[in-house]
Amino acid sequence: MNLPKPRPMSPTIYSRVSLVRHTFIQVLNTAIQVLNTVIQVLDAVIQVLDAVIQGLNTVIQGLNAVIQGLDAVIQVSDTVIQGLNAVIQGLDAVIQVLDAVIQVLDTVIQVLDTVIQRLNAVIQVLDTVIQVLDAVIQGLDAVIQVLDAVSGFILGAVREAGMALTRTCSLTWSAARIVLVERRGYTSHHHAVTALRSKKAKSKRNMVQHFVDVRAVRAVGGTGGDGDISFLQLWSNETAGPDGGDGGNGGHVVLEVPVGTIVKTATGRVIADLSRDGSMFVAARGGAGGHGNHFFVSDTAQSPQVAEFGAQGEDLQYVLEVRSMAHIGLIGLPNAGKSTLLQAISRARPKIAPYPFTTLKPHLGMVQYDDYEQIAVADLPGLISGSHQNKGLGIAFLKHAERCAALMFVVDLSCSEPWRHVDLLRYELGQFSSELIRRPQVVVGNKLDLPESEENLATLKELIDVPVIPISAKVGTNLSVLLQHIRSLYDKHLSGGTEEM
Repeated sequence: MNLPKPRPMSPTIYSRVSLVRHTFIQVLNTAIQVLNTVIQVLDAVIQVLDAVIQGLNTVIQGLNAVIQGLDAVIQVSDTVIQGLNAVIQGLDAVIQVLDAVIQVLDTVIQVLDTVIQRLNAVIQVLDTVIQVLDAVIQGLDAVIQVLDAVSGFILGAVREAGMALTRTCSLTWSAARIVLVERRGYTSHHHAVTALRSKKAKSKRNMVQHFVDVRAVRAVGGTGGDGDISFLQLWSNETAGPDGGDGGNGGHVVLEVPVGTIVKTATGRVIADLSRDGSMFVAARGGAGGHGNHFFVSDTAQSPQVAEFGAQGEDLQYVLEVRSMAHIGLIGLPNAGKSTLLQAISRARPKIAPYPFTTLKPHLGMVQYDDYEQIAVADLPGLISGSHQNKGLGIAFLKHAERCAALMFVVDLSCSEPWRHVDLLRYELGQFSSELIRRPQVVVGNKLDLPESEENLATLKELIDVPVIPISAKVGTNLSVLLQHIRSLYDKHLSGGTEEM
């Protein structure tokens, strides 16, 4: 078969075909590049997804571990719950035991209440018996007084007629005297005619009285009254309800002491300073009164059979110390005549003897003037060298001196160099307290009646820078001058009271 020959293309068509082919190839290349880019992106996405999957796997593993831990916690919690259940069961058993104990205690309390009621009844009976016995004792005392009066009258009458009686009468008198004396509690085994006489009491004026500046005391407050168990009974209602009253509160112990007293505990702590007139300190408070059965009425207890005892009062111990002892203190060496001087200017009666340290405790005397002004003068124990180091009476003496508002140095003019005694006294006081040595001072030269005192007096006045008053406490020389000086010293420095020290 003979085909027709293709017609050759023209150059224009060929160039267009080439251009199209070239363009198509470029498009294919671009598409291939785009596909390659897409493939790369997909690879990256796949890698990211792989990483995410690995992370999720890790999270899943962690969650599995947490789940395992929670399982362990749950197991432990179950064990704890089982233990708590066992504890609760044990507490329930304890509560049951306590309930049983409480029931037993309630029974015991009821028994004790019954016993207390019986004891109260017994106490009331005993109180009645005691009152009867007191009345009997008072009657017996009256009878004894009457018998004493009768016996005294009879004995006096018989003694007056004794000289005129015969021997027979004398024997009769002796027998009568024996009977009367035995009634008064004495016995006699002889027939003496002399009547018995009581010993005359000593006058308090001549007795040695010590001034007490420190005293340990014990204060016990009153016990509160017990509550009462009683029930009201009316004509219209025999069981009107409980009406037992409350007991009263116990009394307080209130201290009444001289102004200037310090109250300390047993350990030395100051708890009260009664430095003003009218100051009061409650040393021990009384106990509260107990409630009666009326107090215990409630919805569930309309007729309570219980009441309270009163509380005990406070039981405390204190040390009372007088801070301001006297206006003027007599200070001197032992046996300088301080006690004799105090006895000469006041009504005090200290012990006087011709040996050192006769005075071991302070003695207080009151000097009263015509205008009724009173000045307290204290005779203090003797001071020696080294007292500030607690030699001799030591610190105890200096403590007494510290409580005096003014100082009166008493020296023995008959001794050798009495001015040195004044220097020693001042030195010891200054070593103890610099404030003490600055108080008002006066020097009293005692024993002026002795021959060697005149010469020492002149030298003493030259060497001492405070007033020197020569006296003789034994014979009363210059005591009026001393009393005038004490009054002027009081009016100038001390009339405000020793509490200002």
